[in-house]
Amino acid sequence: FIVMSKKSKISRRNAIKTFALGSSTLAFPKMNRMISTNSKNELLKGNINQSVCQWCYNKMPLEELAKEAKEIEDRLNKVRENSCFIVQADFNDPDSVRKLQENIAQITNKLDVLINNASSFYPTPLENATSQEWSDLMNTNATAPLFLTQALLPFIKNAKGSVINISDTLAPSGIKNFSLYAGAKSALEGITKSLAKELAPDIRVNAISPGAILWPEDEDLTDEQKQDRLKKVALGRIGKPEDISSLAVFLSSANYITGQIIKVDGGRSVI
Repeated sequence: FIVMSKKSKISRRNAIKTFALGSSTLAFPKMNRMISTNSKNELLKGNINQSVCQWCYNKMPLEELAKEAKEIEDRLNKVRENSCFIVQADFNDPDSVRKLQENIAQITNKLDVLINNASSFYPTPLENATSQEWSDLMNTNATAPLFLTQALLPFIKNAKGSVINISDTLAPSGIKNFSLYAGAKSALEGITKSLAKELAPDIRVNAISPGAILWPEDEDLTDEQKQDRLKKVALGRIGKPEDISSLAVFLSSANYITGQIIKVDGGRSVI
């Protein structure tokens, strides 16, 4: 799903908490839990003229996604009438992506920011890993961001906008039992740096590389287990969704930053 939001006159002071609103054009595929409800509001803090947001929780039924999309659309349109639009697309289907282009063209001719946050994430021990799992993890973590950027390139170029990819702070150094996922995220970082060179000077391309932002919902961790994991984080705590969304807001207007992979991991990568 994609949520688009037109020019806002809401001030930074009053627009504190929504990641899908703002004053520049924004496209961020697949909201995972790491930057969910709070982050959607965060972009209200920035100077964003048009916004596009697409998200999809792993294992979440399509009906629930549609319901949440509608709730966001209604909430944003109460703030500004006819400011938010929802478009659905299957990024594994080229025809669906072309239809997405057509639908966006009916609403705007430029996008100021594209945030590629699509991600599948699950363990794939090598002895049981399959080519289907490899295709799924590559598609959501690398292929879709690459070709969605390609599809929306004319819109981003018209605005002299930017692309922000969402990576993973541990992926480049490897993650035990997650080799397929780590490979896909490493590919995304390579794509980020390559496109930064290829699309300059008109378009900036960066990546945000989060560490532990929320405790995993599928693990019932004890306080002792949590403390043990936090020993690997220099700041001794997990992050907040706002730590990611505030950086996305900053990068959307940081006109002299491109080709960077910025870690937001509380110092996890330096321990």
